[in-house]
Amino acid sequence: LLICVGARLDPVVTAYNRAEFGRHAQKIVVDIDAHELDDKTDLPEATRLALDAGDFLQGLRGALGPAPLAGSHMSWTEKTITSNIPSQ
Repeated sequence: LLICVGARLDPVVTAYNRAEFGRHAQKIVVDIDAHELDDKTDLPEATRLALDAGDFLQGLRGALGPAPLAGSHMSWTEKTITSNIPSQ
């Protein structure tokens, strides 16, 4: 899943190939400017939403439910760091 909020997805961001950008991802593009979304014809499979970024993020936050308890990411962080250190 690729969610672009307020990003123009200009050629530099998409490596000059929007058609192949995130080619295996489900894409959601959010922009307050509907005309900017209309310009993204080379992203035909993307869901385009003409919304204010703050409104979109508030709605997404509400849909996701309460945040996990603070510090709950530590086990993931520790696992990631230790799994990337080569054994000696």
